[in-house]
Amino acid sequence: MLLPSVKWKWFIDSTNLALMVELDSGLFFQTAYRSEHLHTVPDNQYFDIEQSNYFTQIAEALHESEVPFDQSAQMQIALNGTAALCFHRPVINKSWLYEKQNACIYVDTPELAWFKVNTEFYLALTLKKEGDSVLCLNLSERFITSDNKIHEQFCVIRILSDRLIGLDSLIDDDVDASQQAKNL
Repeated sequence: MLLPSVKWKWFIDSTNLALMVELDSGLFFQTAYRSEHLHTVPDNQYFDIEQSNYFTQIAEALHESEVPFDQSAQMQIALNGTAALCFHRPVINKSWLYEKQNACIYVDTPELAWFKVNTEFYLALTLKKEGDSVLCLNLSERFITSDNKIHEQFCVIRILSDRLIGLDSLIDDDVDASQQAKNL
């Protein structure tokens, strides 16, 4: 996987109004976020130390999870997670849409976790803890909450930590992190 660089540059693509990153050697990456999702719209802003730290923490969490994400998926998750932490508008906690768990996790750094909606488990990356809630990045393809809202892959959600369970807490043939990783 590529290492973050001070040469990387954030910008909004004028055609589709999506947040993009220009990587080394003229490579471009489009994030999952359009300009209306952002509280700050970067205009040719270079990667700074804080953004590099976020990217590195996320990449390390993915590596330590031992979920077999391929390199392009790891890059996609790390860049979307960094963009969400740095530029995404605040997200309202809607924990009543997610099922409470008996065993929950308490996070201070990014890590993979499960959450449950309508009897199905979904994979998320925890980004940041704020009080009792956790800002998360949905890594599953999509899910629909009871309010009929569709949550696409890489959407940002905020839920209480008692709605999250550790990656290895589930012993269930129906929930397989390796399969979720293959879907990325």
